[in-house]
Order: sequence, then C-alpha cells, then structure tokens
Amino acid sequence: MNPGHRILLLAVPLAVVVACGAGSVSTSAGSSRDGGAMADSATVQVPVEAGTLADAANESGPDAGSDAALAAADTPVVPCTDTLAGVYATPAGLPTMDMSARGTIVRCARDTSLAMSDVATAFASAGVAGVTATTGVDIYRIEYRTYRDDGVAGASTARVYLPRTPRSLPLPIIAVAHPTEGLAPGCVPSASATSLEDEALPWAASGFAVIASDYAGLGNEGVQGYLDNHDQAHSMLDSARALRAMLAPGVFDDRVLLVGYSQGGGAVLASQGLAKSYGAGGNVVGVVVFAAEYFARMNSLQFVTTLQSPTNLTITSGVTVPVVAATRDYAFSYNVLGADAGGATFPEGGATGIEGALMSLCEVPFGGYIQGVAPLLGDLFDDGF
Repeated sequence: MNPGHRILLLAVPLAVVVACGAGSVSTSAGSSRDGGAMADSATVQVPVEAGTLADAANESGPDAGSDAALAAADTPVVPCTDTLAGVYATPAGLPTMDMSARGTIVRCARDTSLAMSDVATAFASAGVAGVTATTGVDIYRIEYRTYRDDGVAGASTARVYLPRTPRSLPLPIIAVAHPTEGLAPGCVPSASATSLEDEALPWAASGFAVIASDYAGLGNEGVQGYLDNHDQAHSMLDSARALRAMLAPGVFDDRVLLVGYSQGGGAVLASQGLAKSYGAGGNVVGVVVFAAEYFARMNSLQFVTTLQSPTNLTITSGVTVPVVAATRDYAFSYNVLGADAGGATFPEGGATGIEGALMSLCEVPFGGYIQGVAPLLGDLFDDGF
C-alpha cells in the first residue's frame, strides 16, 4: 500500500533499534511512513544475547574476495519454476511436518529484476532518503513451511530480494516484517510491486539478501494470526530458515537481523522473545523496531476500554483502534474456535457483513466501512462477548 495512505496507523515517535555485542545496526528516524499502531511505550529496549553483528553494514566477511561465492548470492539453489499465482497455492501431499521441515521451500517463482536506476525511482516514490543503491536486485516469491500457533503445520509466502552484488560474504540474514495490511487475500504484501520499498528494498539495494514474510494465512490457505505472537513469530523465524535454504552454503553466516514496523514490529519482538525456544535458523543478533504493535497487556491499543465502552461513538476512539480490535477478534476466532466461528465476536445482525468486509477489503477501506456500519463501539461486538 502507498505509505502516504496508511492513515489508520497512529503517528508516534520512532520505537527503538537495539543491537548488541561488538556491533550494532541503526536506521534513520526519517521514515516516509506516518507511524504505526503504537506500543505501550514509545521506546522498546530489546536485549539480545552477547554476540556481534560485526557491523553488518560495513565489515567484510572472510569470503569477500571469492568470485564464485559472490555469484551465488543472487542465484537460488532451489528450482524457481512456479508461476507467481502458483506460489499462493500450497502443494498437496507434502511430507509429514516436523521441526526439521521448518523453512522448507515448497514453491518458488522469479518475480522481477530492478536495475539501480529502478531502485532509485522506487526510493524517490517511497520517500526514502539517505540510502544510495550499490546494486541491482532480483526479486522472487516463495512459499515455505512453518507451524501455526496451535502446532498445526502451515505455510507462509514471502518476497525475497537478492542483491546482484552482495556487500560482502558471508552475509547476515535480514528478515523483514510488514505492517498491518488487512486479512483479505488481495492485501498480501508480496504480490504488490511497491510493498516495502521503504523497509526491505533499502537493505537489498545496499547489498544484503532480504526475506519479507507475508505471515502464514495471508494470501494462501487460512487466515493470518493477526497479532498472535506465536503465529507471527513462527512465520518470521522460519523465513530466516527459508532464505538460508534458498542460496548456496557459504553465502550466509549464522547472524539474523529482524526488522519490523507496526504489526511487523510486534512480530519482531515476539520473534526475539521466542528465538531461543523455537529456534531462529541462526543467531538473532539484533532487531530494528518501529512503532511496534505489540500486546504487552490486555488493554494494549485500548482493547479492553473499547469493549467496556459500547455506547461511545466509534469515531471518538480514532480509526486505528476499532480496526485493530475487529481484525484481531476475527483472526483469533477463526484460528482458535474454527473457520465457521470467525464472526463469533461480532453482533448477530452484522456479523456476516463485517466478516465479508474483513475478507475483501484491506486496512484503509475496512476502516471506512467500520465507521459506516458501526457508529457505536457496541455495534462491533456481540453483547455476550
């Protein structure tokens, strides 16, 4: 979606970037976006275990002089013969899922190639400043295996950005988490030519390989676990495994850097917290988080306040709060109570309409829909709920 149209996200200060060990990664606060659904604190401190990012933006790896290794950084070692549309259809008859299958790529398609001039045009359109492209970028779409929150096998799609000229080898894994886009299949970020031009493309155009997960259930089978910490974290952590499996051994070392904005910021914090217990496909040595949408308590993003104020005008809560509440409730009901119960928290008379809107409209138009059909906050929820 056009960053300038991201009106449903609250404008808040930059939520923090934290890395550790001998090196760190930083980014400018001059993002072109309007901010994200805010965390409970404008600043999030994220500890990571002792290690080093080795100043990934500047330091050369031990294999930097290897022409063979350099060539491998933009050459997948998995077949990429699927159609772009086919990436979103999980193959039937996959082997039984187990922990060793996490990140296994089951679909791969070549998307497009961006010359440095194309990257410069994209940066100008997205308002990216302070970054000069050093390489063209080849883009792929993949689908890889992961676990959903309930431990059931799932799959996530993703966009992969491979630099034609890597900065140095071995590279760290850069895994990017996207902000709220909606639940509808048409909202899937990997299918948008302009998605994440200000969040993922700058890394790739600077010589780093990047993977940007759509999260399981967005664009493919099921419904994404919106703001479900475990569900989103599994997709993120397994995306690192998928990117590692996509390229030849030796292209990557064990470093993993997680980057996220708004919903993606919450997904990154959840991933950092679960990295040890679930495994990260490497060593998470740093995270970059902007305006994290992270439920640290029951009333985060005024969730409880919303439920306890049924006679308040919906518009008085702003545009973000009711959208987040309705989206979160539907995703939870669908994934936990069952596909037939997705609208369980919505009022009986309006459940079908709200559910239909959620699964056909992306974030901004859905926000407009809510203001029209639910003038009071109580119009969004079943009384019993």
